[in-house]
Amino acid sequence: KENKKVEYYTKLLAVGEKILSKEIKELTGETPKAYIDRRIILEAKRLLVYSELSVKEIGFSLGFEEPANFNNYFRKQTNLTPVQFRESIK
Repeated sequence: KENKKVEYYTKLLAVGEKILSKEIKELTGETPKAYIDRRIILEAKRLLVYSELSVKEIGFSLGFEEPANFNNYFRKQTNLTPVQFRESIK
């Protein structure tokens, strides 16, 4: 949940970016970056729904250095801010 860069996973798995892209695309239909983003957003939503953590704390737990970065990332992926998302599920 903290590593958002494809390069991290290519090094971890000792494969080239093209090979990783091909395999992820075959398995999920997504690019590696889209898959990583989807998994991070899924974890963020889970924390927003089931935890008492503040949005700021959730952002930090997901590896964002600034709360504004988490807010912008979440909004770009979902068209809602984390607070809007949390309020929409109540």
